[in-house]
Amino acid sequence: MSGTNLIAPEESGVWRRADIFVLIDFDRDDDFSDAYEDVTDYLFQVDWHIGAHQPYQLMADETELTMMLDNSDRRFSPENPDGPYYGQLDSYLKVKVEIRYEGTVYPMYLGYIDSIKPEPGDRIDCTIRCVGAKQQLQDQNIAVPLLTNVRSDQAIKVILEKLVLPPAMNSDAWFLGVPGSCELGIGTYLGDSTVAMSLETGLVSFPYVADNWDVDFHGNQYVGEDWSSGFKGWDAIADIVKAERGRFLFDREGKAVFWNRAHTQTQYISFGGFGTDAIYDYVPSPTIDLSGYSWGDDIANEIEVTSYPRSIEGGPSIIYELDEPVSVRAGQTRTITAKFTPDDTEDQISAINPYIQALTYRGRLTFGIEWLADKAKVTITNVAQTGQWASGGNATTTGWQSSSSAVYPSSDDFDLDGELTSLVLMGTKLTAFEEVTASVEDGVSRSLYGPRQYRIDAKLLNDPNDAHAIAEYELAKRKDSYGAWKTVKMKPINAKSIERVLFAVLGRKYQLTDETNGHQRDYMLVGEKHSWNRRSGVETELYFELLDKQLGWMLGTVYGELGVGTRLGY
Repeated sequence: MSGTNLIAPEESGVWRRADIFVLIDFDRDDDFSDAYEDVTDYLFQVDWHIGAHQPYQLMADETELTMMLDNSDRRFSPENPDGPYYGQLDSYLKVKVEIRYEGTVYPMYLGYIDSIKPEPGDRIDCTIRCVGAKQQLQDQNIAVPLLTNVRSDQAIKVILEKLVLPPAMNSDAWFLGVPGSCELGIGTYLGDSTVAMSLETGLVSFPYVADNWDVDFHGNQYVGEDWSSGFKGWDAIADIVKAERGRFLFDREGKAVFWNRAHTQTQYISFGGFGTDAIYDYVPSPTIDLSGYSWGDDIANEIEVTSYPRSIEGGPSIIYELDEPVSVRAGQTRTITAKFTPDDTEDQISAINPYIQALTYRGRLTFGIEWLADKAKVTITNVAQTGQWASGGNATTTGWQSSSSAVYPSSDDFDLDGELTSLVLMGTKLTAFEEVTASVEDGVSRSLYGPRQYRIDAKLLNDPNDAHAIAEYELAKRKDSYGAWKTVKMKPINAKSIERVLFAVLGRKYQLTDETNGHQRDYMLVGEKHSWNRRSGVETELYFELLDKQLGWMLGTVYGELGVGTRLGY
């Protein structure tokens, strides 16, 4: 691998110890070690972004990469049979960007190919766009059972484990019928389709999760008896993060990261000064754009936070009863959706600890049941004339994060046609009522800056008092005007500024100093954007969030003096 120097050609004589590499895992073995997987020599330009673009953004943006490659020999044209990558260049291949500096390899990006666009005619370039797992979370429908008394990180883990990533995202995975990849245990393993994750322990526990996620949940509903529908994983995680007031992002290595609500105050990585003045001595001339400062942004003086109260019954009662018999012919499988909310009820009904109270049938039938928060999927199979016998068993539960399932034996009735004659499900009813909105405002701020609204729809908040506490905290944090840097653009021209780029890890704390305007404040890095091309080398834009606007009072810490640089937090 040759690599391409990080510095622009006219500066390469000053600093030649940092090289950028772009690698594509063509053979899907996850090691990126084959010589032909290094496509750096064909690189015209590459741009990528990780994290958030805006301060106080709870859910980060897509980890997106776009690269333009030299396709003069049509090697990046997937349909070119004479190309060296023919039959291998495809969507969902892993792509990695790394920088090698002073003997150390720094991962800068990991994602997978989303689209390939070779230009036609006399054009010699091909554009490849890459994304991270966020796109899968936004596209896939995910269904989970009702979760009770779980922390934020536990609920997020359940959702991420339901996410099915493309096989190309898994190294040495077993693929049926693929030579070299179908001998399970011989250089391969049963592929893990879940995303890698690093989740801080949540500071909020939710009494109920997933009971109000499928009815009018961001436009995603079950249609009739279509069990394949559900809610989008990204929307569900967003609800969890909003209620915790934490952060969710994907890092340089493609890992899903959750920060709890105290992270920005207690868990950041301190890194010292970072002068934004171009002539500031601490970092010699690293900046190329000083326009990232502004005064008066992000003001909010009318805050609304919506909660969703629930009520739980004292004990089990009937949550579903079959209206009429369901016939099943020999060899046929039928599925019914048992919804717990009656058609004549406006409030949504879910069930805690549901179970089968009664089930009667005739014929050689087997039954399976899968529970969700507000419904159950009942699968009925008639095994007559199939050579199969119904297997006996009892209802089993495999953990709080999994659906319960049951298999019931068939009767001794030898009729070819079968019929489910009755089904009664029991459980403790959980009723979700109409939402309650807490509203607070600051009259002085409204008179100075006009109405500035900020709304939070937190479906997981059960207690309106919690909603009011969040509203008060957000108002105290955002009602006043202040100045802050949002971005700093850098061009690495020496050792110090190159290290600034390499060490720019999301969550790291910086002190930004602008001596010309008298500004010196603490910030946290929340996003990074990098751009490299053959002519100008690399440029980096870092996205910051002011820390002292969100310092909450914390007993027994340096933030223990309420009102002295802190406010009552949530």
